[in-house]
Amino acid sequence: MAVNGNDCGYAITAQNFFSEIGQGDRAPNEQAVSKARQKLHWGAFEYLLREANQEDAIEELWHGHRVRIVDGTKLNFPNYREIREHFAIPNTKSGPAHYPQGWMVTLINSTSSQPVAMELGCHKEDSERELMLKMLPHFKPNDIALLDR
Repeated sequence: MAVNGNDCGYAITAQNFFSEIGQGDRAPNEQAVSKARQKLHWGAFEYLLREANQEDAIEELWHGHRVRIVDGTKLNFPNYREIREHFAIPNTKSGPAHYPQGWMVTLINSTSSQPVAMELGCHKEDSERELMLKMLPHFKPNDIALLDR
């Protein structure tokens, strides 16, 4: 993909690569990725984010300050018993919703766009602000936080 500039797209590029090495019938496809992702425990993303964090090597300053972006989003999770143990199904005007919901608040390095930290919380019990406050240890004195409110 680096050589061709992704002219063919991921699926075709993967197929071409596996064909070149004589494994054309073993190339991953979209369904394989979806099936594999379903086997991954939801807590793995927090672990991967923590392990992949290379912020100190990428850090740039703006007028001597690190600039952080804090953004939250509401998530709908699959309705599995294990997930319902951590995330509640909210009530709506028409009764209980179909899926558990939660907040994900992400702290991002503004110059590299790399996530620095992430907090997951129950939509019913936590707020974006409370989850952001849990990330204060990732801030240093004189850091600037950009919020969308």
